Amino acid sequence: MSRELWVGLVVGLILGWLIEWVIDWIYWRKKYNQLMRECGDQFILISGVGPAIQERLYDAGIFTFEQLGKLSTEEVERIIGKAQNLADEQALIDQAKKFAREKAATKRRAE
Repeated sequence: MSRELWVGLVVGLILGWLIEWVIDWIYWRKKYNQLMRECGDQFILISGVGPAIQERLYDAGIFTFEQLGKLSTEEVERIIGKAQNLADEQALIDQAKKFAREKAATKRRAE
């Protein structure tokens, strides 16, 4: 077999593997986000958060009170966007931290 054939075969295998990896990554990331939306924390429990803000948080990859509690006010403001006048970012963060602590305490008690 010629050298060009081997190079073409190797390059084809690498490209095929790369394309398959990208497709799998996109597919499973979409499935993960869908699952997390169903199983994640309900941000609507936080005063000032409605369905629109909850969806924006989910779209940004924020699914738990703990994740929300670790954000800065600037990050929350960027995520919420146009709805920012509907909520006090620091109050959202503080309430998320409180819910995260309560959830952790409940989990410890259950163990």
